[in-house]
Amino acid sequence: MMITCNDIESKMREVWPCLIKGDQNTVGNLWIPDTFYWSPTLDDVKKLLQDTFMEQYKWVTQIFDCDTLSKVMSAFVAQERYKQMAEKKLSSKELFEWAFFECGGTKFQGQETNHAINGCITSDKGIVLIDARIDTIWRADSEKDHIHFAKF
Repeated sequence: MMITCNDIESKMREVWPCLIKGDQNTVGNLWIPDTFYWSPTLDDVKKLLQDTFMEQYKWVTQIFDCDTLSKVMSAFVAQERYKQMAEKKLSSKELFEWAFFECGGTKFQGQETNHAINGCITSDKGIVLIDARIDTIWRADSEKDHIHFAKF
């Protein structure tokens, strides 16, 4: 399902009201550069993430830690969308990036931490958070998940 950057801002601020959308004129902690995005189903996300090859990477403090892993995961999703487009596996109405993001926070799944992970706005389950390091996906919860920035 296609969603706009304004839809994304609204959905993100419903869960995390402290997020402020930034742009070329405004400093913010919510960066949504494109006008339109594609909101996949949770099953679509799970299928795509099965083949990420993230398990080949070893956690290395300061050089390949959580923030780097979240960048790699976002790049993987972007590459896969490009590949789907190039192989003509997408209909014309689907030709948008996924509403997939990198984020950093101080609490995930109720655990206090300083961590960077990914997330996606799905068409059927709302905002889900994804920790590729432990291969886990869960629905975002404003009480259990505190993020301080998100970049789409």
